[in-house]
Amino acid sequence: MTLDSKNGGSMTKRLFLTILLFLCCFQPALAQIVRHVALFAVLACTWWALTSLLLHRWMNVPFALVACYMLFTISVYRKARKMEKGENQ
Repeated sequence: MTLDSKNGGSMTKRLFLTILLFLCCFQPALAQIVRHVALFAVLACTWWALTSLLLHRWMNVPFALVACYMLFTISVYRKARKMEKGENQ
């Protein structure tokens, strides 16, 4: 039995997040990478949720709505990158 097998690995998760937070405080480049990964994860999760909702429950919703949402998420990502570049300069 491992140390965190009883509580579902929460000790390992807490340790990993604590180390990551500590490194992000002292390494700005790592913090920027973490922000990019988090933004991509949020966009990917919302895209997956919307497409699964539209494609599996409401088959009569036009696919143009899905394409518009995809363009919207890409524009949000680009705007965030432009703002980040403006902060770095």
